[in-house]
Amino acid sequence: MPRLISRPVPVLCVLGLGYLAGWLTGQISSPQLKAGGGDRWGDSILTAGSVSTQFHEGLKVQVTQDALYFLDYRGGRLLATVPNSIVTATAIKPTGTTKMLGEFAERDLAADFKIDPAVGPTPHFLMTPMSLGMASGLLAGVSPLCVVETTTNQVALYQVEQTNVGAASKMRIDLKELKSMSKSDAGQGR
Repeated sequence: MPRLISRPVPVLCVLGLGYLAGWLTGQISSPQLKAGGGDRWGDSILTAGSVSTQFHEGLKVQVTQDALYFLDYRGGRLLATVPNSIVTATAIKPTGTTKMLGEFAERDLAADFKIDPAVGPTPHFLMTPMSLGMASGLLAGVSPLCVVETTTNQVALYQVEQTNVGAASKMRIDLKELKSMSKSDAGQGR
């Protein structure tokens, strides 16, 4: 009858390698679901982009807050809101109601781009959120909204600002920069 020889060293090596592989796999972060797509229908555009990134102490991860943007061509308006999950309970409905969409802030694009659709050509807008990345310091994780008006060759950067006053939240859309993309203006403003 053959005799089995016990070899504890190789078994311990395999167990150690398995433990190390499991630990390394646990350290790799899983992909996060992020808004960022957009849609267009007729004279309307919808998109989403990050407005803030904060570190969640309990989960030990960075949490991004997104804004929802709606651009209305005909009205020359840009609307934005920052969805939050707020549960309200009343005596009638003690389980509460979940409210996610707050008030929309509004921006007059015709005034920002100095165009009059009633007199001049019909404006044509494009928009997309942009990531500033980690190189931007304090604004890391913020995605300003880039709006291009193609009939005047101008580009504007907007940022949603949300201030909390007690239980109420106030929204506004700030114009951060407006620039011409014309070649004749390329050397100016440096």
